[in-house]
Amino acid sequence: VAWACITATALLGVLSSVLAVKLVRVGVFLLGAAFGLALTYALSLVLPSGLDDVYVYVAAGTLAIGFGALAVYFERGMLIVSTAFCGSFAVVYGAAYFQAHIPALLELENFSSVLHSRLALAYLLAFALLGAVCTFIQYRLVRRFHHLRTLPLGSTS
Repeated sequence: VAWACITATALLGVLSSVLAVKLVRVGVFLLGAAFGLALTYALSLVLPSGLDDVYVYVAAGTLAIGFGALAVYFERGMLIVSTAFCGSFAVVYGAAYFQAHIPALLELENFSSVLHSRLALAYLLAFALLGAVCTFIQYRLVRRFHHLRTLPLGSTS
């Protein structure tokens, strides 16, 4: 009975490690897609308010797939940019939402009729500036500590 538990544990360990290696690319794609969605929502703050929501959804899908593909192709650079801008989006959106300037993300009927004013432009600029600063900091840290990880992300050799 003990050998069955040890064998099952070993097999599950091998299976889960193979799955984790194979799903790295999926995770990288999803992070790039999240960057595309954050960028779409941030840009919708300054788009004309009469714009049909279908165009916003098409732009969101296109940017999500495009940035997801870029993330798979340019892994390290896009991971840095995506995490920086997704984090800055979360901070700026959270600040705007809790100050009641922007509706909830799930209120899709208000997606293109958000606040279109100087305040919306200020939130967009804050998103861009914070994302750029975070990207710069992450690139500096990666360059400084590049010797700690010599294998590229997702590499198996």
